[in-house]
Amino acid sequence: MDKRFSVPTRGMFAIVADILIRPLMWFVTPYGESPQLTHFWNNIRVARSAVNHLEAYAMVACEGDPRAKPRHRRLDIRFHLGAWPRYIVIEPVEWKNVWYIGWITADGAGASQIPIRGRVRMLIGPEDVAFFGVRESDYEQIELQKAGEGVRGGGRPFRRVPLH
Repeated sequence: MDKRFSVPTRGMFAIVADILIRPLMWFVTPYGESPQLTHFWNNIRVARSAVNHLEAYAMVACEGDPRAKPRHRRLDIRFHLGAWPRYIVIEPVEWKNVWYIGWITADGAGASQIPIRGRVRMLIGPEDVAFFGVRESDYEQIELQKAGEGVRGGGRPFRRVPLH
């Protein structure tokens, strides 16, 4: 079975918006940490059926954080101000070039259009989630593994890993 999931490239609007919001993100980010890179304009939502063909063994599953506040809308500023304090660090088992990360929850699925090189931090919300990865070159699913976990503002060792 084909283990591909196509992630469309970011448009010019998303790239410019990311550049313009960067100073604000540095302002709201705990000191010494990398700011959050992913925003609603560079995420795609897909039906859960669009990712049913992906292999579960290659994903990283994570229990939801019962303390995380549910999102009420796409522009929920609390999300950026610490409503989801926990994160998980994910990396490809065999790192080869650029890849994209996606997620599957009970409600649906989505993916970030921001290319990743190496490790990534992903925030943990109130729902259980499974994270999957696809290579940029051919959108073939790659095997992921958990490299660690932490809390925003908690310091080392993952504070400089990009937060998506």
